[in-house]
Amino acid sequence: GKEYAIFGEMGVGKTCIGINLIRKNSLKHNALLRTIILCPPSVKVNWKREIAIHSKIPANQVHISEGSGQKRIKALEKAVASNRIIITNYESLLTGKVMAALKAFKPQMIDHEFYDASITMQCHDVRKSQISRQLVYQCTNGPAEQ
Repeated sequence: GKEYAIFGEMGVGKTCIGINLIRKNSLKHNALLRTIILCPPSVKVNWKREIAIHSKIPANQVHISEGSGQKRIKALEKAVASNRIIITNYESLLTGKVMAALKAFKPQMIDHEFYDASITMQCHDVRKSQISRQLVYQCTNGPAEQ
Protein backbone atom coordinates (compact mmCIF):
# COMPACT_ATOMS: atom_id res chain seq x y z
CA GLY A 1 0.00 0.00 0.00
CA LYS A 2 0.90 3.62 -0.19
CA GLU A 3 0.83 6.29 2.44
CA TYR A 4 0.25 9.93 1.61
CA ALA A 5 0.80 12.95 3.80
CA ILE A 6 -0.72 16.15 2.48
CA PHE A 7 0.57 19.34 4.08
CA GLY A 8 -0.76 22.83 3.63
CA GLU A 9 -2.74 25.65 5.07
CA MET A 10 -6.52 25.48 5.33
CA GLY A 11 -8.20 26.15 2.00
CA VAL A 12 -5.36 25.21 -0.35
CA GLY A 13 -7.06 22.05 -1.63
CA LYS A 14 -5.65 19.18 0.45
CA THR A 15 -9.01 17.40 0.43
CA CYS A 16 -9.39 17.71 -3.37
CA ILE A 17 -5.85 16.40 -3.84
CA GLY A 18 -6.70 13.42 -1.65
CA ILE A 19 -9.91 12.70 -3.53
CA ASN A 20 -8.06 12.85 -6.85
CA LEU A 21 -5.46 10.39 -5.54
CA ILE A 22 -8.26 8.00 -4.58
CA ARG A 23 -9.84 8.40 -8.03
CA LYS A 24 -6.54 8.00 -9.90
CA ASN A 25 -5.50 4.85 -8.05
CA SER A 26 -8.99 3.38 -8.21
CA LEU A 27 -9.02 3.85 -11.98
CA LYS A 28 -5.56 2.29 -12.20
CA HIS A 29 -6.80 -0.80 -10.33
CA ASN A 30 -10.27 -0.72 -11.88
CA ALA A 31 -11.83 -0.80 -8.41
CA LEU A 32 -12.48 1.55 -5.53
CA LEU A 33 -9.58 0.82 -3.21
CA ARG A 34 -10.00 0.44 0.52
CA THR A 35 -9.00 3.77 2.02
CA ILE A 36 -8.51 5.20 5.48
CA ILE A 37 -8.60 8.95 5.92
CA LEU A 38 -7.14 10.15 9.21
CA CYS A 39 -8.15 13.69 10.08
CA PRO A 40 -9.17 15.91 12.96
CA PRO A 41 -12.74 15.30 14.18
CA SER A 42 -13.81 18.74 13.00
CA VAL A 43 -13.26 17.91 9.31
CA LYS A 44 -14.57 14.32 9.06
CA VAL A 45 -17.96 15.46 7.74
CA ASN A 46 -16.22 17.81 5.31
CA TRP A 47 -14.25 14.90 3.82
CA LYS A 48 -17.44 12.92 3.17
CA ARG A 49 -19.20 15.96 1.68
CA GLU A 50 -16.22 16.75 -0.58
CA ILE A 51 -16.01 13.13 -1.76
CA ALA A 52 -19.69 13.36 -2.77
CA ILE A 53 -19.11 16.65 -4.60
CA HIS A 54 -15.84 15.82 -6.37
CA SER A 55 -16.22 12.14 -7.23
CA LYS A 56 -18.67 9.49 -8.31
CA ILE A 57 -17.99 7.41 -5.20
CA PRO A 58 -21.37 6.33 -3.80
CA ALA A 59 -22.15 7.79 -0.36
CA ASN A 60 -22.84 4.29 0.97
CA GLN A 61 -19.18 3.41 0.36
CA VAL A 62 -17.94 6.13 2.73
CA HIS A 63 -18.16 5.68 6.50
CA ILE A 64 -17.44 8.30 9.13
CA SER A 65 -16.28 6.62 12.31
CA GLU A 66 -17.93 8.45 15.19
CA GLY A 67 -19.66 7.95 18.48
CA SER A 68 -18.14 6.51 21.58
CA GLY A 69 -17.45 3.13 23.10
CA GLN A 70 -19.23 0.06 21.85
CA LYS A 71 -21.48 2.04 19.51
CA ARG A 72 -18.44 3.27 17.59
CA ILE A 73 -16.83 -0.18 17.53
CA LYS A 74 -19.98 -1.93 16.24
CA ALA A 75 -20.52 0.69 13.52
CA LEU A 76 -16.86 0.47 12.50
CA GLU A 77 -16.92 -3.34 12.35
CA LYS A 78 -19.98 -3.15 10.10
CA ALA A 79 -18.33 -0.50 7.94
CA VAL A 80 -15.19 -2.59 7.54
CA ALA A 81 -17.31 -5.32 5.97
CA SER A 82 -19.31 -3.08 3.63
CA ASN A 83 -17.51 0.20 2.92
CA ARG A 84 -14.45 1.11 0.88
CA ILE A 85 -13.52 4.40 2.58
CA ILE A 86 -13.36 4.93 6.32
CA ILE A 87 -12.89 8.41 7.75
CA THR A 88 -11.69 8.54 11.33
CA ASN A 89 -9.74 10.77 13.66
CA TYR A 90 -6.25 10.22 15.06
CA GLU A 91 -7.45 9.76 18.63
CA SER A 92 -9.59 6.77 17.65
CA LEU A 93 -6.38 4.88 16.88
CA LEU A 94 -5.53 4.94 20.59
CA THR A 95 -8.40 2.50 21.21
CA GLY A 96 -7.36 -1.12 20.80
CA LYS A 97 -10.71 -2.28 19.41
CA VAL A 98 -10.72 0.50 16.81
CA MET A 99 -7.22 -0.50 15.73
CA ALA A 100 -8.34 -4.14 15.50
CA ALA A 101 -11.34 -3.21 13.35
CA LEU A 102 -9.18 -1.08 11.05
CA LYS A 103 -6.65 -3.90 10.69
CA ALA A 104 -9.53 -6.16 9.60
CA PHE A 105 -10.09 -3.77 6.69
CA LYS A 106 -7.48 -5.72 4.65
CA PRO A 107 -6.42 -6.86 2.03
CA GLN A 108 -6.26 -3.37 0.56
CA MET A 109 -6.23 -1.79 3.96
CA ILE A 110 -4.06 1.18 3.29
CA ASP A 111 -3.72 2.03 -0.32
CA HIS A 112 -4.11 5.61 0.74
CA GLU A 113 -3.82 7.05 4.16
CA PHE A 114 -4.31 10.76 4.27
CA TYR A 115 -3.07 12.77 7.20
CA ASP A 116 -5.21 15.87 7.02
CA ALA A 117 -3.82 18.67 9.20
CA SER A 118 -0.73 16.52 9.59
CA ILE A 119 1.19 19.36 11.18
CA THR A 120 -0.72 18.27 14.29
CA MET A 121 0.62 14.77 13.76
CA GLN A 122 4.21 15.97 13.64
CA CYS A 123 4.36 18.69 16.25
CA HIS A 124 1.72 18.40 18.90
CA ASP A 125 1.21 14.74 19.64
CA VAL A 126 3.95 12.29 18.83
CA ARG A 127 1.81 9.43 20.19
CA LYS A 128 -0.80 9.97 17.45
CA SER A 129 1.90 9.84 14.81
CA GLN A 130 3.43 6.71 16.29
CA ILE A 131 0.10 4.88 16.52
CA SER A 132 -0.85 5.79 12.94
CA ARG A 133 2.52 4.49 11.74
CA GLN A 134 1.86 1.31 13.72
CA LEU A 135 -1.45 0.92 11.86
CA VAL A 136 0.35 1.25 8.53
CA TYR A 137 3.03 -1.23 9.60
CA GLN A 138 0.61 -3.84 10.91
CA CYS A 139 -1.74 -3.63 7.95
CA THR A 140 0.89 -3.75 5.27
CA ASN A 141 3.27 -6.15 6.99
CA GLY A 142 6.09 -3.69 6.62
CA PRO A 143 7.31 -0.34 7.78
CA ALA A 144 5.61 2.83 6.64
CA GLU A 145 7.65 4.79 4.14
CA GLN A 146 9.44 7.72 5.70
